[in-house]
Amino acid sequence: MICRSSGGTPGHYRDNHVDYMLRNPWEHGAMHTFASVVSGGGTYSTSINTDGRQFARLFGQYLSYGGVGVQ
Repeated sequence: MICRSSGGTPGHYRDNHVDYMLRNPWEHGAMHTFASVVSGGGTYSTSINTDGRQFARLFGQYLSYGGVGVQ
């Protein structure tokens, strides 16, 4: 989950990798990225069940504008 402070609690680890990828997809297209793979993470990582629907919301927004083509 995005937060200005560091840290977090188990199941709510603060990391913005997926958030950044889904909010800035044109950067990946500009780098000729074909695909991105995101793992479930470690024991204490935020999951799709504990992220407050952040992934579902951002992925839905990404799909609604049709994704980004490789340049």
